Amino acid sequence: MVTSVQAFAAAEAHLQRQARGITAMVAATLHAQFPTAAFLVLDLFEEQDPDLCEEEAADEALYLDSIRALDGTLVYAFPFPDDDAQLRAATLPVLPNAVLRRAWGELDPQEPAHLLNLIHRINTTDVLYAASRPLLPDLPAQAAHPHDPQEQNLLCLPLTPAAALAAASGS
Repeated sequence: MVTSVQAFAAAEAHLQRQARGITAMVAATLHAQFPTAAFLVLDLFEEQDPDLCEEEAADEALYLDSIRALDGTLVYAFPFPDDDAQLRAATLPVLPNAVLRRAWGELDPQEPAHLLNLIHRINTTDVLYAASRPLLPDLPAQAAHPHDPQEQNLLCLPLTPAAALAAASGS
């Protein structure tokens, strides 16, 4: 099958719009489950392959780290990523909003593994089509990682307009 460049560009634009929409749905879900939450903190782990050139060597993986308030206070800590059993056993609060619940379809918003699946899909779209990662920006300073303030590989999903503003300004 042959397609036009114009049709391909339209499909890309549609994917970007859908990624923004699913990002907003995930943010609204987490804010409904954790009313004091402002950021979903993600750890971006880059594994280096010494046999490849620098451009090809990084293999990225995103992990759920925590949910934080606007001032960086820990609201919820996800199990460590190397413990799949703990991640599968973890349960997030019930989602009281029926509209958001329907938006999750067959996925369960109480299961961190389903949340992680959506985050990976958002990240793929963000990496492919956005130079500055607008959907998953770097974590603002006030929500810095409590164990390593110098941690460079943290991204966030702002859950509120105030968090989005803080992420955009980096403060």
